[in-house]
Amino acid sequence: MDKSPQGHIDEDIKPLLEKINKHKEYETTSSCSGRIVLLENQKKGTTAWKFKSHTKVNVEDVWKNLPEGNIWFMQEPMILHVKCKDLESAKELIDKANKVGFKAAALSPKTFTVVIQGVEKIETILNKKLISKEYLTLLVEEANKKLLATKKRMKELENLF
Repeated sequence: MDKSPQGHIDEDIKPLLEKINKHKEYETTSSCSGRIVLLENQKKGTTAWKFKSHTKVNVEDVWKNLPEGNIWFMQEPMILHVKCKDLESAKELIDKANKVGFKAAALSPKTFTVVIQGVEKIETILNKKLISKEYLTLLVEEANKKLLATKKRMKELENLF
């Protein structure tokens, strides 16, 4: 059951979640397939989302959503929390994730929860008055490349199940 603020699971990650959850050793508890966002601030509980996409974006969409003043531009990789049956299944999951290039670590040794996260990330502050459209174009192109790389790695992990 999805408990995210957006109220639904990202379409791109659903096939991976379904494959993982078919195994009695695993239960996914939280996920994001990766995204590109504009955030007014990064303080938990007060973040104002100005733009969010779990797919490739174009520079025009980002430009028109840039407000006056400072804004955080972020490309975030896939992240997945998986509750494992025991230590052995947690180790197997970590090995699979590492095999395709994800970082994976045990979050809780008591519940055997594993966090799998991509390594592709961009995080910078922007101000529409201080940047050119050319710079934003470069930033968006790089963010799209990294987002597609995390999605490719996600598909590779799915294929291991």
